[in-house]
Amino acid sequence: MEENCSSVLNKIGQHLECPICQGTFKNPKTLNCLHSFCGDCLRVMTRSHPNSKRICCPVCRQDTVLPHEGIDDLRTNFPLLSLVEDLMKEETAPGQGSSDAQAQCESCDQGRAACFQCLDCPMDLCKSCRVVHQRVKVLSTHTTVSHEELKNGRYGPCCQDHDKEWRRFYCTVCEELICKRCFEESCAVRQHAHESIEDVAKAKRAILQKLAGSLQKLATKISSEHTYESKRFLAGKENRSHVAEEIRKEAAKIRERVTAAEERLLGELAKADLCHGERFTKYVKDSGAEIENLHKAVTSAAYVAENSSNGDILSVCSLLIKDLEEMAGQNFVAANVQPEFMQFVPDPPSQIALGRLIRRSTWMWEPFDCFGEQGRLALEFGWARGLAAHSSGGLAVADCESRKLVLLSPLGKVNERLELDEYPNDVSMIGERLIVVDRSRTVKIFSNRKQEFRFQTALPVSTNLDKPVDLQSLARTPAGNVLVGDASQNIVTEHRAADGALLVVTSVPVKPNYIAIDSRNRLVLSDWDQGQVVIVDRGSGETVATINPSTDAGKISCRGLCVDGSGVIFVAVVGSVEDTGHIHTYDGEGNFLGCIVQKLRNPYGIALTPEGRLAVADWDTLKMFNH
Repeated sequence: MEENCSSVLNKIGQHLECPICQGTFKNPKTLNCLHSFCGDCLRVMTRSHPNSKRICCPVCRQDTVLPHEGIDDLRTNFPLLSLVEDLMKEETAPGQGSSDAQAQCESCDQGRAACFQCLDCPMDLCKSCRVVHQRVKVLSTHTTVSHEELKNGRYGPCCQDHDKEWRRFYCTVCEELICKRCFEESCAVRQHAHESIEDVAKAKRAILQKLAGSLQKLATKISSEHTYESKRFLAGKENRSHVAEEIRKEAAKIRERVTAAEERLLGELAKADLCHGERFTKYVKDSGAEIENLHKAVTSAAYVAENSSNGDILSVCSLLIKDLEEMAGQNFVAANVQPEFMQFVPDPPSQIALGRLIRRSTWMWEPFDCFGEQGRLALEFGWARGLAAHSSGGLAVADCESRKLVLLSPLGKVNERLELDEYPNDVSMIGERLIVVDRSRTVKIFSNRKQEFRFQTALPVSTNLDKPVDLQSLARTPAGNVLVGDASQNIVTEHRAADGALLVVTSVPVKPNYIAIDSRNRLVLSDWDQGQVVIVDRGSGETVATINPSTDAGKISCRGLCVDGSGVIFVAVVGSVEDTGHIHTYDGEGNFLGCIVQKLRNPYGIALTPEGRLAVADWDTLKMFNH
């Protein structure tokens, strides 16, 4: 075992030798090319050119401009210095090498092995002498520590200026580790403050962890934006392909007269496609490099914070923290891809011009179908409040005013109408089961179009059955459980779908009038009265983001919610008057992405179908939109 340790130390030692003197590094200094050399070796090199303001690296021949104070002002390679000191400690520490090289007690002449060291004398002590050392009155304030504690770096490396003195303090002015004598001879004279390395290391670790968390959030935000921009890019490309086909069809009708116009328009379209592609390619490259750099920084910071000894972390933390702060402080340039969505508008046949292209940077969804009083099929909705989509493409509509559940086929045909005893607020679907919340105190489960059972959610703390319970909203988790929003108690409860058993109760900061689960298994809630949407972490209950939608219609009410597979959040918003309804989209951090639908009458529940269409319960009408 000792031979293996010695072999490892020898291999490590080979990498800690100065390329100039071939000896172990002493006060290593780093050049701009990141090669390191002994400080004295670099001074010898500069003597041959005393008036030169540059020094040439002996390894790569790259020049480095010398600072004002010369070699002494070059950056010290503290990680390398710590490795050298650790190697020397390993080679001389108790238990390393042969038994006759083990330190002996310096307080007695019994030849006993030294297990402790006094940091104030300094002196190596055996177990017996340590006890005596601590009992002597004038020595009782001295700090004696085991060799094992010294070995693991708890008290920092040895002081280079004072023999057998350990750097166990940190000067907050000089920002470096110091020993007791350094403090007494230098820092105390200059009235510098100092702290124990344990306290400073703890604070530095906290800074590193906070920076790593900030960088991780930044990386997550950029990744979310990257996903959304990729989706917009594909949608824009598909849109332009569709427009190109429309142009070709129109051109075929009057090709003899407008061939020149056709080529001109297609050229504009191709140019827009090329420009958009070049911008997007550059964005993908830049954002990918940024994400990779951030992940590397997070990994490095986490590794240093979790695995480095106190001495090591304090040797490198200032530079590392500075680099991380600079990286975190950089303003990442948001995507400016701005796809141009085209629309072909043909001119009257009497004109020679083929038409024109309308550029739209907003990703608007187009109407696909409409059912209800104003729709293609004469469906009777009193107040279509809740909406759920089945995996087969069918829809379930909670008609609050008519006290009915309306089950529709993918083509909008009514499969069945279920009469209810109460006014339904929302509906959800798990498999073939229908889950309904209404103005009662219980959640109803329907199977095969018949009520299977009902269950209660969390009762108020007072257990007063007269205290209001306002079950407003429903959602399903990825695991197939049921989420119920209670707007009276401001809670969301999770239940097992099989029997309604209560699993989790989460307090939320707003009334959960509508709820959804995003791609990161977080709660997304909308509050009618507050006009807000909040994203809540289900584990901690903390608010991750708050969304405050706005339109030109004055005070806003936030209604239905849904989230697609890429984490984009869809929100139905409406002003204080009818016909001001919009559908807004946001990313997972709450950043506004765009308004995709406008001029809705009074939207409530919304849902995404398996085909990717958006269904909107717009008061007495069910509307479908395609992107």
